[in-house]
Amino acid sequence: MATVNIVFAKIGFRGIDGTYASYLAAGIVSEDITSSATSQATTAAATEGQMARITVTGGNVRVLASAAPTALVTSTLVLAGTSFDLGVEAGDKIAVIDG
Repeated sequence: MATVNIVFAKIGFRGIDGTYASYLAAGIVSEDITSSATSQATTAAATEGQMARITVTGGNVRVLASAAPTALVTSTLVLAGTSFDLGVEAGDKIAVIDG
């Protein structure tokens, strides 16, 4: 069982050479899910131009993004103590399951 924080946000590029990525302030949505052996999806969904940052503590998880996702034991692995940035489409939710 892990705690999974999912942030949907738009990013922008800043700095002299435009290589410093940062969240844009408007429209940030954050949701926490406690993973289990059953797939659970966010209630929030991405909007146009957003990405998802998935941060995991307390155990490994598997994640999947789609409009109606069900994470499986073969979905993308995100290790405990790490963050994973995922490109998403408008309307996508993130599902998680213990990994």
